[in-house]
Amino acid sequence: MIAVSGGGIAGYSIAIAIARSGHAVTLLTGGKRQQPLQGGIQVAPNGWQAICRLGLEDALAALPTRLDTISVRALETAATITHLTLDQYYASLGRNALLTSLHDVALSLPNITFIDDKLVSLTDADGITTLVLASGDLLTCNGLVAADGANGFGRAYVTGSATAKPTSKLAMRAEIDAPILPDMFARPQSNLWLGQGTHIVHYPINGGAKVNVVVTISGKNDQNISGWQNKILAPHPVLSYLAHHDITWVATPLPRAVSPLCWRRGNVVLAGDAAHIMPPHLAQGAGQTLQDAACLYECLSKTADIKSAFASYARQRSISVAPIARKAELSGAIMRLSGPVARLRNMVLDVGGSSLMQSWLADVWAADPTLKTATSPSH
Repeated sequence: MIAVSGGGIAGYSIAIAIARSGHAVTLLTGGKRQQPLQGGIQVAPNGWQAICRLGLEDALAALPTRLDTISVRALETAATITHLTLDQYYASLGRNALLTSLHDVALSLPNITFIDDKLVSLTDADGITTLVLASGDLLTCNGLVAADGANGFGRAYVTGSATAKPTSKLAMRAEIDAPILPDMFARPQSNLWLGQGTHIVHYPINGGAKVNVVVTISGKNDQNISGWQNKILAPHPVLSYLAHHDITWVATPLPRAVSPLCWRRGNVVLAGDAAHIMPPHLAQGAGQTLQDAACLYECLSKTADIKSAFASYARQRSISVAPIARKAELSGAIMRLSGPVARLRNMVLDVGGSSLMQSWLADVWAADPTLKTATSPSH
């Protein structure tokens, strides 16, 4: 039996992958009922390829809003800088809708057992891993996939570091009912506004019923970000609608990108945010988590030796993820430019056009080589 710690998107997708590889799974969902996840995610072609490899395309078919364009605009002038037509399958969906669907799939698989408890310690010796749970119960397994987040026990156990280092940037997030906004906000496209030290992303989710908005600003606490809506959004000819006092914003500190060299310690491997802290600037957080699950499925399907499969998985994914994490960090730095260099950035994007964007994203959207047999959704 293989245990999985973490009751989020990573934990459920990993549990499904292990179960579909033929192993029994025990999923530790965290020990407390979580609030519904807010906001949305964008899933690029590599993420959808992983979904198909896991056999989840039918279960998730009703969730996505397929996006046809990434549009980049200047925040100061509202002028379009460039746009990329999305020929490959690229879509958005609500975080909670994805988690709910993964939960339903996991419930339907008879070889997944659920324990509503949290991992607090473990011993790992002679091929047997004994987990100590918050309740005081013990659980014996043949291996653990720690998908319990950037600050969870698993990351600390494997890497020796459990804390995600924050940047000086905050992501202000809101999930807004589409009917209160102009129709342009519900168009099937991802919109990126580049400003002076600030950038804004918005796109429709839940079939266009909601609009997910993320505004990245400077600030470490509520005191020095007070009134940011009136400074950034209210004066804008298009984005002023987002400054409405009824819209609730949630501040999330943006962490630095981290993908450790070592993802495995004995019979314990990492997945999801526990393995790679991925800034949102390339929309790869969920996509890389899904690729973790698909890669682990492949490795476990090829051998009955769990330790060997874990070693192969950790080697493949640590090599694949590291350059993407670095590119996500660099993309964020480019988006946050201000002054003359920000204007130069816009000029380069204007001249380079969609071909520049395509070349920048090509290696990010290239899936794990082991997943090339999968096909993208046709809907």
